[in-house]
Amino acid sequence: MQEAGPWLNAISLGVFKTQDAAQKFTESLRAKEVHSAQIGERAGKFKTTVFMLNNLDAATSGKLTSLQKDFAGSELKNLPCH
Repeated sequence: MQEAGPWLNAISLGVFKTQDAAQKFTESLRAKEVHSAQIGERAGKFKTTVFMLNNLDAATSGKLTSLQKDFAGSELKNLPCH
């Protein structure tokens, strides 16, 4: 890890979707006598990803609106293109 902070120069052994998955992996390392492995949250900065879609039909626009609930913090904007 190259980010300043407590994880500086640490080696990331993976990014896990759940705490349980990280715990199971850590347990497998302990079984191999790796005792220094730790679980921690990566304090990375969130980046914004922007998708610009032109000439959407009503069906596609409706589908995007219905999918938005699955992406907390997402935002849909209908803006004129210049």
